[in-house]
Amino acid sequence: MKLLRLFSAHAPNKVFFAIFSGALSGSAYALLIPVMMAALSFAPDGLSSADSEGYQFFSVEIAQPKVASLFLALCFFILLTRTLSQVLLAVIAMDVTTKLRKSLYDRISNTSISSLERCSSGRLIQTMTTDVQYIVNGAGLIPDLLIQMSTLLGLMGFLYYVSAKVFLFVLYTIVFGGLTYQLPLFFGVKYFRRSRSHMDLLQEGFKGLVEGAKELKLNQSKRQHFMKTQILLQEHHVVSLNKTAFYIIQVARNYGDLITFFAMGIIGFIYVNYHAISATELSGVLMVLLYISGPVAAILNILPELARSRVSLTKIQALFDDLPQENFNSELLHVPEWKTIRLKEIFYQHANHETKGNVFSVGPIDAHIKRGEITFVVGGNGSGKSTLSKVMSLHYLAQSGEIFFDDVLVTSENINSYRQQIACIYSDYYLFNQLHCDFSKDSKLLAQVEFYLDVLELKGKVELHDGYFSTLNLSDGQRRRLALLVAFLDDKALYFFDEWAADQDPEFKNIFYYDILPNLKAQGKAVIAISHDDRYFDVADQVIVMEHGKLIDKYGVSDSSINRDSVVL
Repeated sequence: MKLLRLFSAHAPNKVFFAIFSGALSGSAYALLIPVMMAALSFAPDGLSSADSEGYQFFSVEIAQPKVASLFLALCFFILLTRTLSQVLLAVIAMDVTTKLRKSLYDRISNTSISSLERCSSGRLIQTMTTDVQYIVNGAGLIPDLLIQMSTLLGLMGFLYYVSAKVFLFVLYTIVFGGLTYQLPLFFGVKYFRRSRSHMDLLQEGFKGLVEGAKELKLNQSKRQHFMKTQILLQEHHVVSLNKTAFYIIQVARNYGDLITFFAMGIIGFIYVNYHAISATELSGVLMVLLYISGPVAAILNILPELARSRVSLTKIQALFDDLPQENFNSELLHVPEWKTIRLKEIFYQHANHETKGNVFSVGPIDAHIKRGEITFVVGGNGSGKSTLSKVMSLHYLAQSGEIFFDDVLVTSENINSYRQQIACIYSDYYLFNQLHCDFSKDSKLLAQVEFYLDVLELKGKVELHDGYFSTLNLSDGQRRRLALLVAFLDDKALYFFDEWAADQDPEFKNIFYYDILPNLKAQGKAVIAISHDDRYFDVADQVIVMEHGKLIDKYGVSDSSINRDSVVL
């Protein structure tokens, strides 16, 4: 089983000891039957008649004290070994589950941006919530499964001791029942797998229901069509498939519960008519079968949950395959001060991104970005502005061409180090609710935050407490200003802004173009802004014009017309 292999890979010694303890528990459990038979005067010849004498223990008379002592010792031994096996495997299950979640977090964190963009957020969320939970549930059942299996093996061993012929008959019955049980289980798991696929689509629908609420409010027919096709239809598929799977598996479970009782009935009503068997053997056989019915039913009831866990584990493994890790050096290296970024014949092609039947690509492009200068990247929608910017910000890895920081070529060894030189606020930026930094290392940080809150006109709207922002419930423009504050605190050498001023009022738009950008320039920062505001082009030192993924023009703009008193940032 894949889950058991996960356990063994994590802690092989503990898993072996846990399985061994469970096996001892099962064997001891099986020994309770002959001990009880001995207490009922069906003991083997080796037990002396003296054992049948009574014994007083705290005024309680105990028959056959040696047998009773053995029975009590076996009970305590079962308690100890079973608990030890369950606790060990449960702890390993929790550790493996945590390790699996951490692997998922690391894989998402270390995969390329392009791979993340190709993978829907609904699929990621569903995997991190539902699939991980199913694996947790399945992993939690493995201790009971192993203990029940060891118990079944011990009971079958005693059955063989009582009657080898009956043992073979019961073994064939259990094997036949297990094989026939697999058929409905196969179809049930198939329905679970189909339901799981529709859950990804339903998760996307949830996202649209929340993020598209404003648009849906204004178009009744669109809202009805959306609810019908993306929410209710997927909900119907999920519920219908889960119900069908439940019906099938429930029938299989009930069938599994009756397998050993079928064997008991056949032995009690048919087998005895064709085979010689003593009353003592028959009593022992029926008692063993009564004990066996519990482990068999438990094992067969656990299998559907493990099957669902395997479906989720397969989903996670498929996600890992779709999110390959970036094979870059994770160690941050010292990089020399640089003055210019040079793009040489950069070419990038989107995977699975088709426009009019053609794969969309950008390049080849040659360009220079200098520190202490402002560069605007302009062009129509779909011209490749954002793609080019993500290549320059080292989020996308170009399929061909080279990027130099001065004369240093960006490679897999230093790309993470150069990424630390860059700050970006793209149109799909994410605003964290806290500053992820150590306040104890920078006593000036709070003063900086207060200063920027005042400059960005956020004072009284947002406060910082113990590294957390008091609220993110702000207008779009205010949220962008707060993102700008965080970017200022990062104090990077290269700044990217993707239509940052689009949500700002005219007054703050002027502040952004005529105050903020020039002051970043004055600090020696390299600034790249994607913009449609042509009336502010006089701010730029360089304008790069994109069209259909090509750089069609590049020119410098004199900034001699700018003569304003700026707020020093």
